[in-house]
Amino acid sequence: IKKEKEKQEITEIEREVSIFFGTDSQNYLSYTRFVSVIVLYVNRNGAHVIVSKFDLPKMYDYRYRLLKETDITGEVVRNLKPFLREHNIPYEVHSDYNNSTNYKSNGVVTEATNYMKHLGFNLKIKDESFAATYAADHFCK
Repeated sequence: IKKEKEKQEITEIEREVSIFFGTDSQNYLSYTRFVSVIVLYVNRNGAHVIVSKFDLPKMYDYRYRLLKETDITGEVVRNLKPFLREHNIPYEVHSDYNNSTNYKSNGVVTEATNYMKHLGFNLKIKDESFAATYAADHFCK
């Protein structure tokens, strides 16, 4: 009876799930590859990554490419927002931008952050943005 009760308790435990969204891009010879990831972190079970890759004609403008990453991430999160709210799932939006002025991506941080605030999301940048910095970057190369 004791073992049966333990089994029931284990099956009744609901694992906490958090979701992290991020997008990264990479220029190649004739195209730009965008990779969006959805990282599902299940408490005490690890992370599961859903990856979407697609290619567009090569984007030579660096700022435009970075802002396109933000736009793609915002679109994904906007489409999933009703589901996340309905099921009360915490989520974060990550970007591969750097706050340091030593990096080119610093030039779009304010623009991207304001755009995401307009959509109703808080954008996390490097040092807090593992979904874009590590997960999306890994699948982009």
